[in-house]
Amino acid sequence: MSWKRERLADVAKVVNGFAFPERYQGDSLSTIPFIKVSDFAKAENGILSIASNYVNDSVLKEVKAKIYPKGTIIFPKVGGALLTNKRAILGCDATFDNNIMGLIPINIEAKYLCLFMHSFDMANYHRRKFNFIYLLNSTPNFPKSKKHARRWR
Repeated sequence: MSWKRERLADVAKVVNGFAFPERYQGDSLSTIPFIKVSDFAKAENGILSIASNYVNDSVLKEVKAKIYPKGTIIFPKVGGALLTNKRAILGCDATFDNNIMGLIPINIEAKYLCLFMHSFDMANYHRRKFNFIYLLNSTPNFPKSKKHARRWR
């Protein structure tokens, strides 16, 4: 099997969530999922495709949020939510609140990136923010290509 060691920063882009004012919460009729930490419980087999809150393009623009692509790995980044050690892969394009951080895979399959993220015990960071500089400079082994990745599954 061909594997290569790369800095995580070279295979994934780190993205942040956005403030989600309460006045926009509770909409279930719009089309863009706005994921909060509580939505991690809705993930099926590690894939999160539904949320308790949805927004439309005008709300997205007003709160200055971005839509992140399907396949983005998301996880809580602060406080007691770190104790849950939750991770999920977005099953659809979505956005998320500022208590969540994401990794967008670049030249790597989302499943491998998520598997790597499970190697970190986030509970160690519940009294402070997770050290993302350390994370980005870590050098895990990844399959060299999608062909190699399929053989490993």
